[in-house]
Order: sequence, then structure tokens, then C-alpha cells
Amino acid sequence: MITTNFHGTPNPDLDYHQWAKHQDVIAYDSYPAYDTPAYQTAFLYDLMRGLKNNQSFMLMESTPSQVNWQAYSPLKRPG
Repeated sequence: MITTNFHGTPNPDLDYHQWAKHQDVIAYDSYPAYDTPAYQTAFLYDLMRGLKNNQSFMLMESTPSQVNWQAYSPLKRPG
């Protein structure tokens, strides 16, 4: 199986649709910031599904917690 991790908003220098033709399955890394609007995350998930004609994609990386590379990572609320 050939795949790679797509990540974030597509870079204008990378054509995700052309790249996807060479993948067996789409894989995506999702690291929304605390203030990322839900519609932006939903759009990116829809984009990943669309790269292979509505085929499901794999969520390869995500975090329910903080990351060390965002400018600001507030504490999560309990619960």
C-alpha cells in the first residue's frame, strides 16, 4: 500500500489532487489549534475525502492534547 501523510491547508506549490493519483489511500494529519473554527477542520476532511472520489481516508496523526510547536497551547478544560 502506498500512502503519505497530507497535512493542513494545501500549499500552493503542492497539487494534492495530482499527488493523490499516486496514493492507494489518503492519510491525513489533523492538529487543529484551540481556536481553529470547526468549519475549517470539516473543509479539510471533505478535501481529503474528495482526493479519492469520496473514498474514506485514514487519520494518521492527531492529538487530544497540547503540542510543542504551536505558538499558544492552552490547558484543556477538565472532562
